[in-house]
Amino acid sequence: MKRITIVLLVTIMGGFIVSCPDEKTPNHSHNWGDWEVTIPPACVEKGEEKRACGGCGEIQRRDVAVNTSAHKWGVAIPATCTEDGNSTGDCELCGRPASDATIPATGHNYDNWTEISAPTVTVDGEEESICTHDSSHISKRTLYATGTLGLVYTLIDNDRAYSISSRGTVTSGEVYIPVFYRPDTDSDYLPVRRISYVNPNTDAGVFSNQTEITGINFLTPSNITNIGAATFLNCSGLTKIKIPARLISVGGNAFAYSNIIFDVTENNIFSVIDGGKGLVRNNTELVSYPTATDSIILPIGLTSIGYGAFMRCKNLVNITLPAGITIIGNEAFRECNNLVNISLPEELTSIEVMAFYACYSLTEISLPTGLNEISGWAFMGCTSLEEITLPVGLTTIRNWAFNGCTSLISVTFMGTITEANFNSNVPFPGDLRDKYLAEGGGIGTYTREAESDTWTKISQ
Repeated sequence: MKRITIVLLVTIMGGFIVSCPDEKTPNHSHNWGDWEVTIPPACVEKGEEKRACGGCGEIQRRDVAVNTSAHKWGVAIPATCTEDGNSTGDCELCGRPASDATIPATGHNYDNWTEISAPTVTVDGEEESICTHDSSHISKRTLYATGTLGLVYTLIDNDRAYSISSRGTVTSGEVYIPVFYRPDTDSDYLPVRRISYVNPNTDAGVFSNQTEITGINFLTPSNITNIGAATFLNCSGLTKIKIPARLISVGGNAFAYSNIIFDVTENNIFSVIDGGKGLVRNNTELVSYPTATDSIILPIGLTSIGYGAFMRCKNLVNITLPAGITIIGNEAFRECNNLVNISLPEELTSIEVMAFYACYSLTEISLPTGLNEISGWAFMGCTSLEEITLPVGLTTIRNWAFNGCTSLISVTFMGTITEANFNSNVPFPGDLRDKYLAEGGGIGTYTREAESDTWTKISQ
């Protein structure tokens, strides 16, 4: 007997339901519903979804692909002073941080500082502050030693450092130069790099002529790189100074007319000779020798005598300059009133401005053949100098070079000096320049009577 399949059509609200035939009936069709997610996919795991037949109730299941953005975010991580936080926490499945939810580190906030120990003239102090974001964070910073109070400072280097521009109220005793300076507690500390040259018109330095100053002390690690001209000029009470490690420049006459014995710091471009009496830069330039007395023989290796190196060494009598010296600098032997004799090396090429100014006791000097220039005022006021021979290599004589040499009665020219290079501003007393440049003048020996302004050529 044949089985009869009955299809029952039911119309419900404009729709219809098709009832599945018996499952054993071949080639039948299901009436599947929509897929429903039963296990959501995650960032590292597949999910699952299912659907059911509306007629027979059969269930179908299938995998849902991994969803790389389906993270299971953990608990939020707050930001700290030094580390970033996260608004959702890391993924509990894959550990990925929620980079799109980063909370930047807050940084420290140190608002109020409390002084722990006050700085003194020579010793640093300290202050501390508690971070307002995390009270376990405490910051400490240095309150730098003040140095001697009363000094005056000026901003330099585009307001990035200070220079000591005036001694202010400091006139005596031990002086301490600070490493850093700030004018008040609301300002930042800046390095103290220079001691300035105060007044070029009066040759005044910061501490010049302060005879009651007994010591200069650079607090370490000193930032001083420059000591200006005439800084310690005529500080006759100053007996010691330790050159700071970073010093690279010393102005002319900086230590002149003092009683300083020098000491230097390791790894410095400066060194000392004669037990600290002389200060040398780069092993070649004699910068200063303020305590020179009696007779001195300078060591081999020097190539120049610096600005004011022996200025006003009133007890210096004789000095021998070593072979290799090419320049005698400005005011090098100025007012060495008792200097009688100086031996000059053949390598010398230039005698600079006022090098032997007012050396009253200098009676003779032998100029080397390689000398080519005598600068202005070089021998002015050498009232005991009686005769001089100008070497063949000399090509230039500047203004007032031998003016005021009242005892000079004999000058020999071994070479030719052009009118342009023989300065017209009274290089010699009397009319010697005119006689030399006149017809029949030139190379030869010229003499005059004492105190006469008239010179006569006596030999070719």
